[in-house]
Amino acid sequence: RSPHSDAEAQGGSLAVASWDQDELKIALSEIAENCGDSSQDEQSFIECFKQNAASFPPALALWWFQLLWTSVSHWFHCVHLRDSVSIRQVDLELDDGTTNRSVKAQIFREDPLVLAISGLATPRECQQLIDSQDLK
Repeated sequence: RSPHSDAEAQGGSLAVASWDQDELKIALSEIAENCGDSSQDEQSFIECFKQNAASFPPALALWWFQLLWTSVSHWFHCVHLRDSVSIRQVDLELDDGTTNRSVKAQIFREDPLVLAISGLATPRECQQLIDSQDLK
């Protein structure tokens, strides 16, 4: 017996939708937003997600979410958490002995110091660092 046999037996119609991977990932993420506050406890998040994913086949919704987002933690950090806001910006002068250059740094915390510097390394230098540290 198909899950839609009751609707078919009563002369009802069956609606079919086609979604690509990105559309499904976004839709599942929107459902997960309702459970974002409980995402630190994975079991609570899963229960909340299942309750809110009623528009999807129950056996597939969570499986699709985990397949597309890898983990609740990955979704939480990529989607639910808001971007960090810098507390101030500073201009830094860099001198390597041969050239001077100016870069801007965003300060996120002062003690201990946490900052982001845009343009500190060239794309080539970044790739060399990734390769030398096996950071793939």
